[in-house]
Amino acid sequence: MAYDLTVLDPAEFEALVSDLLSRSWGSRLESFKEGKDGGIDLRHSRVLPDEPTTIVQCKRYAETAFSRLLTNCKQELPKLKKLEPQRYVLATSVPLSPANKAKILGTLSPWCRSTADVYGSDDLNGLLREFPEVERSHFKLWISGTAVLERVLHAGLFALTEAKVEEARHRLSTLVVHEGLERALDHLRQRHHVLILGNPGIGKTTLAQMIVCHYVAEGFDVAWVVGNIQDAWERIHAGQDNEQRLVIVYDDFLGRLRFESPRFEKNEEASLFSLVDKAARSSGIRLILTTREYILEDAKRLHGAFHERADALMKHVLSLEDYTARHRAQMVFNHLYFSDLPQSRLEQFVAAKAYRTVIRHRHFNPRIVEYISKYANSRMRTDDEFVGFVEEEFDNPSRLWEYPYMHEVGHLARQILAVLWTYGGTCELEELRDAISQAQDRSQPAEFGSTFSVALKQLNGSFVALPDFGGSSDSF
Repeated sequence: MAYDLTVLDPAEFEALVSDLLSRSWGSRLESFKEGKDGGIDLRHSRVLPDEPTTIVQCKRYAETAFSRLLTNCKQELPKLKKLEPQRYVLATSVPLSPANKAKILGTLSPWCRSTADVYGSDDLNGLLREFPEVERSHFKLWISGTAVLERVLHAGLFALTEAKVEEARHRLSTLVVHEGLERALDHLRQRHHVLILGNPGIGKTTLAQMIVCHYVAEGFDVAWVVGNIQDAWERIHAGQDNEQRLVIVYDDFLGRLRFESPRFEKNEEASLFSLVDKAARSSGIRLILTTREYILEDAKRLHGAFHERADALMKHVLSLEDYTARHRAQMVFNHLYFSDLPQSRLEQFVAAKAYRTVIRHRHFNPRIVEYISKYANSRMRTDDEFVGFVEEEFDNPSRLWEYPYMHEVGHLARQILAVLWTYGGTCELEELRDAISQAQDRSQPAEFGSTFSVALKQLNGSFVALPDFGGSSDSF
């Protein structure tokens, strides 16, 4: 199977080339940090005893961009003459015919010794077949293979607007694999079920999609539940045999109903935990649930049976801490690199170094990154105004929080947030309690204490951060 190497961003493509040539040559390739590298796009240096140093340059272009590749090779000549490498190898994502290789060799000679020093996408795919273990270490590469993608699409993993192989492949190209993926997979290996929790836009559904792609590549079928847990049971009953391998995803399983609305249909919570038990006992079933933390707390309060067993779920909290500075930078780069934004707009963004603000922003959120990367959302702005638009979206992430604030938390919780805002976002817990109590019904002080604790518990971990919740000396 031929892989589309353009789903990888330039850094990922270079890492793939490094791994493949290391296996092929039987020697280590040194990697250099990104930068101008002495005026040439160098990334790897071959290290072999008693042999000349070999410089490898990686060029990631669209499959139809041979003319651009050749032009770029010509532009490298002054740099090559200055560096005078003993040997120069070019690896590119562009498919190359014998005639294409001959043109590149003629341009890069004498540093390129023969056409064997020019690796096109077909050559790299050949190395992937020769060293299949390399494929498995590059997540985005193997999940973007046509066979895997078609199975993923058939399972309804992506929205209808993305339900074509090429569109889904483009969606996958923006993914950033972070440590949260491996931790979630560890939970599934241990208990066969995991509950992914996190704030709006933090990447819960995306993480679930990446997990599913992993299992699809392992030969699992997929049940993506969008209505009722009974849908999952029907898939299980339809394939009742010892060889069943099924990954079930119940995304947003507690719904997005108004605060205090019932989260389950009749007997659904019992059916859910029966499914959890079924997955725990079965070697061939994996169960993935996603929801927001404050919705989970609301459901525990409203449904006694759910409250009793909710702590038995294997929880994985996805937070901003899962996205290191490197992950954030790669996420911003991938979304912009694979976006439909005009080149002039991207150049303005880079020239203003706005990416530094985004990566370090305390409101960093994958959904905001996705929003600013769609040209339709800033079409009416000039390139100069685009940088301000990006900063505005991160400085004031109200688009993310408006619906949860208005519909998914209670009146007292909203009061707490409003009062906390008047304190500048930070205050002592007792001071906040006293301020809120002034606006409450003073004839029922005991009831206020209970409802205040419930509201804080709902907000904690999502709208607010309250360390060691429960002590009167706590502060936000």
